[in-house]
Amino acid sequence: ARRTGQHKQVVGTSVDELEALGYVERRTDPADRRAKLVVPTARGRDHRRVHAAILDDLATRHRDAVGERIFTLAVRVLTDVADRQERWRDAHPTDDG
Repeated sequence: ARRTGQHKQVVGTSVDELEALGYVERRTDPADRRAKLVVPTARGRDHRRVHAAILDDLATRHRDAVGERIFTLAVRVLTDVADRQERWRDAHPTDDG
């Protein structure tokens, strides 16, 4: 929850839904028996591979449309914005994280 900036209940509900759909399963963390690990199932791993292929296709189409230089710059800018937001969020924790 802390890493996503979401409430624990929201993350828990999302994990519940993904588990019900067969994409993840909860396992006991061997390093901390009180904690649970959320790990992808075979179905979840397959879905991630399909998702990665779709994203690669989208990136290729946009790179071809605007050119390598502009595409690379756009990715750098968006990555910088996301990194800055994550650092800000980490510097401003909430009580529910």
